[in-house]
Amino acid sequence: FLDKNKDQLSIDCVQVMQSSTNSFVKERFEDYNKKFGEGEGKKKKPVTLSSEFKEQLSELMQTVDKTDPHFVRCIKPNPQNQPDIYDRPGVTEQLRYGGVLQAVQVSRAGYPVRTNHHDCWLDYRSLVTKQ
Repeated sequence: FLDKNKDQLSIDCVQVMQSSTNSFVKERFEDYNKKFGEGEGKKKKPVTLSSEFKEQLSELMQTVDKTDPHFVRCIKPNPQNQPDIYDRPGVTEQLRYGGVLQAVQVSRAGYPVRTNHHDCWLDYRSLVTKQ
């Protein structure tokens, strides 16, 4: 993936654009070397589609790691969006495709829910008698 998606412009192409007689085109490529690689004494890595993707993915993962995500599932009671009408097969289908029914089955089967020790202690410490 990384080797295939390098989107750098060739040096010849950049030079042609920089020497264009069209002012709009010329302005767009004036500081191309500074933004995308060679500039002011430091040799930077050129920006590619894959490197930009990796950077965005990394930022997203940092944001996700900082949050405590919760999910809300919205279920439409009927395709007409009318009040007081309940389409049982449609709701069941939405629950099945959303994975809700499987989660309920797993829960009913008695599989334990994992809570960390500290939270468990905070919830049940009142049951322990003081000695």
